[in-house]
Amino acid sequence: MPDYYNHPRWPSPRARLVARKLDLDVVSRWPLTRVKRMTHAEALDLLRHRAKKATVEEFLAMPQQEAWIALGCSYQPSWSRQPIAYNPLYGVRRW
Repeated sequence: MPDYYNHPRWPSPRARLVARKLDLDVVSRWPLTRVKRMTHAEALDLLRHRAKKATVEEFLAMPQQEAWIALGCSYQPSWSRQPIAYNPLYGVRRW
């Protein structure tokens, strides 16, 4: 697998933090059990699977806004026809 640690949109800590924030590292809900040490490659694979892409390269080629929407990080305001994406690390900002 190629080295994706310095990817411009998904650098090493961001992919792991987003996977944890979206609870993709949860092995079982009761009792709550998480993956102890998730690597960057494992986090990218979990994000790829959540976005329903065949390969990690396809997921990394997605623009950032499309990636957030594919990961389920979007909301539909009443005044808009299109979903608005947000970064799950910062939450939904509605002003």
